[in-house]
Amino acid sequence: MKHTAIRLAVLLALGVGADKAHHLWRLFFLVLLVIYAWQWATMRGYAATVEIHRRQRHRYANQLQVISGWLQLGKSERANQFLWEVALKSVQSTVGKLPLRWAFTLVRLDALAERYGTILWYEGLESLEPRYWALWGLNRAVRQAILIADGNPILVVFFRTSFLVRVQGIKRLPTKHIMGVRWVWDEHTLTGSWGRRQETLG
Repeated sequence: MKHTAIRLAVLLALGVGADKAHHLWRLFFLVLLVIYAWQWATMRGYAATVEIHRRQRHRYANQLQVISGWLQLGKSERANQFLWEVALKSVQSTVGKLPLRWAFTLVRLDALAERYGTILWYEGLESLEPRYWALWGLNRAVRQAILIADGNPILVVFFRTSFLVRVQGIKRLPTKHIMGVRWVWDEHTLTGSWGRRQETLG
């Protein structure tokens, strides 16, 4: 928080300098302002990447502990089941031929879900046609679902040009409207859909 305040103060000072200066000095302050803003944005991206990596390492360590526990109890079949159904699935869920922006967003959402004590499951990534507006809607819809999931797992199902976000066990709708996302609550199950084709799950 302290570092953010300092950076904002520097940006404000550069902005005032650019506004009050004349001729070449104004250009000088504008160049400094752009460089500083770009550097700040870059560092925020680096910080997010480091946080994602830290949380993924923490998750994998927890999963290894669970597998080790089952093996110590002599329940190798249960350990093998956990390995294939949970551990490997969580690793493979975001693997695919996705654009970098899509892959990075999915991993960030994964880390955010872990921070709030829930887990994301992705299905149908192989059928998705990545588009910017779909990513925009997905990022906001999943973030809303994470905030109200109360630890319940979140299922994201992708279709060619649309997606569904489903959370079971919750009793309320998101309070913030997202353009293009339609939320439906039925019997403690929240389903959000995005895209021209409002597809449903069986």
